[in-house]
Amino acid sequence: MHGHGFAFLQYLIESHAMWAYAILFFGLIIEGEATLLLGGIFAHIGHLSLWWVWVACFLGAVAKTLLWYQGGALLGRYFPNSSFLKKSEEQVTKMFPVLQEKPFWPIFFTKFLVGGINHFILAYAGYTKIKFKIYFWAEFFGSLIWVTAVVMLGYVFSYQALRITHNIENFIILVMGFMFSLQILSRAIPLIYRILTKVRNR
Repeated sequence: MHGHGFAFLQYLIESHAMWAYAILFFGLIIEGEATLLLGGIFAHIGHLSLWWVWVACFLGAVAKTLLWYQGGALLGRYFPNSSFLKKSEEQVTKMFPVLQEKPFWPIFFTKFLVGGINHFILAYAGYTKIKFKIYFWAEFFGSLIWVTAVVMLGYVFSYQALRITHNIENFIILVMGFMFSLQILSRAIPLIYRILTKVRNR
C-alpha cells in the first residue's frame, strides 16, 4: 500500500479525473517539463489513463506552439523598437546563431530545454516572423518526442520511487530532486548544439 497520503492523493485524482486532464492541458501552455512529469506520475499513482494523459499533454503542447508564436508576433507588431526585445534577440542569436537561416533544428532542439527557454524561442519566432510552416513542423515533431519521453519518464520514475519509499513526503523530495537534476542536465543542450553546429560548418 502507498500509505494514507498516497491513498488520499489517489482518491483525489480519481474523483476529479477530467479536471486533472484539463490542468495538464493548460499546464503545458504555461509551463512544460514539470507538468509532463506530473502527468506520468499521476498516471501511475492516480489511475489516470496513460493514453489520455498523453493526449491532453500533446494537445496542450500544440496549443502552446500556436499561442506563443502569435504572442511573439503581437509583440513585434506593437513594440517593434522595445529595448528588451532587441536585447533578447541578441541573446537568442548568440545561443543559436543559425536560427534565422536554418530555423528547423534550433527550434526542434529547444523543445528539450527547461527553464522557460523554449517559451522564449517560440515568442522570438513569432516576433522575427520565422516562416510558420517550418516553425510549426519543428515544434510538432519535437513535441511528439518530448511529450512521449517526459511523460514516460515520469511514469517510470514514479514506479521506481515507490520501490524506494511509500512515504509521501519522501516521495515528493525525490520528485523535486529529479526535476532539479533534469534542469541541470538540460543546460548542456545549447552547448552541445553549438559544438555540433561548429563541426558541421567546418
